[in-house]
Amino acid sequence: MKNLKYILLSITILSGSCKKFLVEEPFSLKTPSELLQTESSAQAFVIGLYDKLSNTPNSRSFSAGLLVVANFGTDDFAGKGNTSQAYADYMNYTYTSSEENLDLIWKNFYAGINQASDIINNIPSSPLSDASKSKYGAEARFMRAFFYFYLVRMFGGVPLITTATTSLDPNAFNTKRASIQEVYNQIIKDLKEAAPLLPEVSQTPAGRATRGAALAMLTKVYLTMASHGKYKSVAGYEGVNVSEAFTNAVSTGQQVLAIPDYALLSDYGSIFEVPTENNSEIIFSVQFEGSSKVSGKGGGLANLFAPANNGDINLSRGGQNNARPTQNLINKYETGDTRKARNIVNFSYKGCVEVPGATTLTLTYAGKFRKPCGFDGQHFSDPINLPLFRLADVMLMVAEADAELNNGSATARGLKLVTDLRVKRYLSTVVPSAPTGDFLDFIFDERSRELCYEGQRWFDLVRTGRLIDAVKATLLSVSTTTAPINIQPKHYLYPIPINEILNNSAIDVTDQNPGY
Repeated sequence: MKNLKYILLSITILSGSCKKFLVEEPFSLKTPSELLQTESSAQAFVIGLYDKLSNTPNSRSFSAGLLVVANFGTDDFAGKGNTSQAYADYMNYTYTSSEENLDLIWKNFYAGINQASDIINNIPSSPLSDASKSKYGAEARFMRAFFYFYLVRMFGGVPLITTATTSLDPNAFNTKRASIQEVYNQIIKDLKEAAPLLPEVSQTPAGRATRGAALAMLTKVYLTMASHGKYKSVAGYEGVNVSEAFTNAVSTGQQVLAIPDYALLSDYGSIFEVPTENNSEIIFSVQFEGSSKVSGKGGGLANLFAPANNGDINLSRGGQNNARPTQNLINKYETGDTRKARNIVNFSYKGCVEVPGATTLTLTYAGKFRKPCGFDGQHFSDPINLPLFRLADVMLMVAEADAELNNGSATARGLKLVTDLRVKRYLSTVVPSAPTGDFLDFIFDERSRELCYEGQRWFDLVRTGRLIDAVKATLLSVSTTTAPINIQPKHYLYPIPINEILNNSAIDVTDQNPGY
């Protein structure tokens, strides 16, 4: 990971399949208590948590799997006609419980949960300084909350495991599914305990947890719970106090907005450019390093989604354009919106040169993530970071939650946040139009204009109960899809991976999500 000093040492962690062990770096078999004896080994143990987000071997986190799972099959993004079967299954809603990406995401995140719990449980007895113990324990709580937040949104209730194990007993991790509310209770507990103990962004290497990152995640947690409680697209949120959760989203988001280290940039494109991507708009992101090895620390953003290249793929800024913007997304942009020029393009690359294409929809590409000019590493190991929490996202979440508390109408606070954002995103010679119509619909479209391709859209569609209607109303810019006829209410959750059902004796086929 960029800006993180990695120290390789042995960390033995339990995989999410509940019976198989995954050895990250098999140099020795040190226990967690041994790893937390010195500052250097403890720091390496903690930093290893962030590896679960990037391109570790066989992980399908944000280097590949989650980029597909959270983007394909939405009204913003459609796979091209000759995309791989795995991608097509998400685009067309034909995936099953045996799909590899789901299985590897599950295993990888539970490995992270076990490692985080190891740290949380063993750090109090460590000989480290109180300051180090406080910080590392808070980072572990942040990461455990992160893993569970993705799991509960994707799968619903999942096994809730907070006591780590290195036991060789194959039954040590046989755990039934907890309720959705129980999982959220743990997420909120971890984030509330972590936030006041984490450093500010100005005191933290890029890619590490900060107080702002914990508060930004907590804002999204509250908004997600409130939205599900109101729109009822997924069973299990019936006990949510909707008004209280929206109120908490506003108050927590305002704490993020009050942090002086965060500020909007004048140039939207520079948010995502290497080497300026760790900037004042970024609250938390996956840090990738370009690599000559596919199994290195690199990511696949550009090569999965960027405009095609007409030359050597390893030497150009281009990619494989596996998915492209839909006409729905294209139509959301107004004249003068600089985000359109970055996100919707109709050129390809030859080396580092943009080659204009014909003005046809078949040559419309997603342009947000572009490799540095001349990057010569493996094409699935590019160095582009993926933002997971951004300042603009928090601004829009606060505006949305505030409107939800105001019967769907904009508040003065919400209007100011939207106006401040849009003024920055338009050409200096263009005054952006004021929100019109239903303010919540406007906010939802604004989230697409701002956050497209960043893995937010599927979660937004699900939490607000819009997924099925949005998919059925999608106007594709390329290819065809069977999603409108395949999508069903069951698709508001992904299936529990079949390997978990086979390997965890506390879960059987009757515990599978409905419809799978």
